[in-house]
Order: sequence, then C-alpha cells, then structure tokens
Amino acid sequence: MKESNQLNKYDKAVVYSVYSLFLMPVLPKLAGNILIGLFLLFSLIAFIKNDARKFNSWFFVLTSLLYFSYIISAFYSENLDYALKKLGTAIPLLVFPLAFSLLSNRIIESIKANIKNYIKTYVATVLIISAVLILENINIITDLERFHDHVLKEATVIGIDALYLSLYLAIALISAVYLYYLSKKVWKGVAAVLIIIALFVLLLILSFKSAIISFVVAFGLYALMINKVKLWALFMSATLIVIGLLTFSSVFNQKFNRLLIVKNAADIEYAEIKKTIQTCSIELIPEAGLFGFGLGDGKDELINCFDGKNKSLKEVSYNSHNQYLSIFLNVGLVGLILFSISLFILLFVGLNNRNYLGIAILVLFGVFMLAENVLERQQGVVYFALFLNILFIQNFKIRRSRPLILTHEKVIDSFN
Repeated sequence: MKESNQLNKYDKAVVYSVYSLFLMPVLPKLAGNILIGLFLLFSLIAFIKNDARKFNSWFFVLTSLLYFSYIISAFYSENLDYALKKLGTAIPLLVFPLAFSLLSNRIIESIKANIKNYIKTYVATVLIISAVLILENINIITDLERFHDHVLKEATVIGIDALYLSLYLAIALISAVYLYYLSKKVWKGVAAVLIIIALFVLLLILSFKSAIISFVVAFGLYALMINKVKLWALFMSATLIVIGLLTFSSVFNQKFNRLLIVKNAADIEYAEIKKTIQTCSIELIPEAGLFGFGLGDGKDELINCFDGKNKSLKEVSYNSHNQYLSIFLNVGLVGLILFSISLFILLFVGLNNRNYLGIAILVLFGVFMLAENVLERQQGVVYFALFLNILFIQNFKIRRSRPLILTHEKVIDSFN
C-alpha cells in the first residue's frame, strides 16, 4: 500500500478500511454492512481530528440527489412500510457520498494513489467467487447448458444472485482491462489477459444480455479514450467472440436474447412477460407525472397493472427491469432529471480530468440499468455507490481559498 507521510493514524484507518469494502462480495450481508459502517465512522473521526476540516458539500449533494428524492417521496407514499424498506436498501446512496465528502485532500490523494491496489482486491474477490461457483458445480461444469440453467435458478454458496454475479464479472472485466493497460512487465500483462479470459468465459456462460452489452460498450469507450493498439486488439477480440457466438451458436443466441429470468412461471411465455412489463411501465408514466407515485407505491402500481393483464405476473412480482423507468414511477420526472443530471456532471468532470476508468464504469452501470433495477437491491446499489464515489471524489477535491495578504507595494500598484 502506498502511504503519504502526511497521513496521521486516523487518515490511515480510512485508507486501509477501503480495502475491506472491495471484499464485500465474498462476505455475508451483515459483515458488509458493518464494514460500510466502520468506513463511515473512520471517515467521521478523521474529519473531526482534522484541524483544517472542510466538508465537500458540492460532491455530497451531487452524489446523493437520488436518495434525497427518495426521502421526499416517502412522505407521499401510501405504502410507508415498503418505502422505509427501500430507503434502507438504498442507504449506500447516502452513506458513501457522506463518508467520501468528509475526507481531506490528503486522504483523497492517498486513495487515488492506491486505486490500482483497490482494483486488484476487487478483481481477486470476483475470481474467488467464480472459483467457488465452479467448484460448487464441478460435476456439471462440462455440460455448459445444464451449468447455465442451474446457476440461474440456484444462488451460489455465497448467496449472490446470478444476475448480480454477471454485473460483478462485467465490472471486474473492465477493472482487469485497466490493470492490463497499466501493466509494464510482460508477466503482469499476460496475467491480466488470462484473468480477462477466465472472467469473460464465465460471463458468456451466464449469457446475461445486459451484462455482456454493458461490458462491451464500456470496454469500447475505454479503448477509444485510451486509443492504444493493445486495448483495441483486446476489444476487437472480445467483440468478435460475442458476434461469433450470436451467429453460430443457437444455444447462446437463445439465452442471450432472454432479458429476464422466468422463475416459478413455466406457463408464462418470455415474450409475454417482456411485453407486459414494457406496456405497464409505459402506461403508468403519464400518471406518475412530475413527482411519481412515491417510493412505496411505484412497484404496487406496476403490479396492479400486471393484475389487469396477466395475474400470473402479479404472483411473480416482477419489477420494471429498467432503473430509469423505476425512478420515474417512484419519484417522477423531477427525480429522474435530478438523477440524470448527477450522472452527466460526473461524466463531464471525469472527461475533463481524464478519469477514464471512472467514465467506463459509470457507462457500464448506465447501460446495465437500461435492463435491470440495479439500485433496488443491496447487491447492486452498494457497488454503484462505492465505485462512483471512490473513482470520482478525486475530481472534486476541496479547493481552499488562499488568504488575502495586502502588502504596501500591492496597495500602491492597485492604484496605478
């Protein structure tokens, strides 16, 4: 770990605690929540112990806009219990912006210097999850179709849903591409490529369209921004593999085109599910209006719409399978605009500061959310909040105003 000589013990506690946040995928939910709480606690202590402390209010407001929209919408939600439950699930959207906004510039600089190590920790964690998944299913691993179907219907020992495992894999792949680009020694480059191949193969086996497309789009954008031959070669290889599978593998093509997992609803055709969800979501947009139905009532309205079109869908309780539509239903056009503005500002600031990894992961989440409600389950919202805050806080460092010192000469010059 890289340390700055300016860091005190409280600052170091914050920097070290960040490592634990990237281990959360392999930890129980309670342990992950404790680690997030400790990170906030260490950030608060470091803030209090800093004599020159200053809260980064601009970054805090920008990155927590959606959560405050949720809070406001809870006041006009009829289903208050569900609204409070959703506020609890989405709490990382408040905790991480708060914790990172408390950090001093020297801590931010130290975190920036250790980004590569944090990314390595995350990639290693996802590799462990992948290894556990394979070992769990070692008896059927040679039958890829059976392995695929089993993973989609059964959670792993670690308890990660297959959809969110595919999201973790996509993020880990972009992270591994980042490490590959930074590698200066041959063996490190080879190791990064082998990791990319292993993760990519598992991602293709899971065959989630949203994860594969979001990875390819984010990878293509990253290659475009860096514009190096070795990245273009890797990107073109990955793209050609996906195109080849879609063209020549009917099994992959069929699974890739299934946007949703049909659970306990064998009698419902996939096309009917997709059509009904899209129809209901669009029909409810005018009713949602400027402020939405409220955090507690958005999904209830959607399910009530299902009831009028297909009662089987109501029993399965599908969500909108589009984060932007979900936000519109919950907090209306105003909430969606605020959320979109915050993402575009991060994108703009990232471009100005050449924060290419941050932009790539932001785009990955942005594309993934077109097909999945990432922010409505803890397995998704934690990493959305963590990655965006840790990668973009470095572009929002607090600028301290210099003291105004007027010398006799400066006063005389001002009148000349």
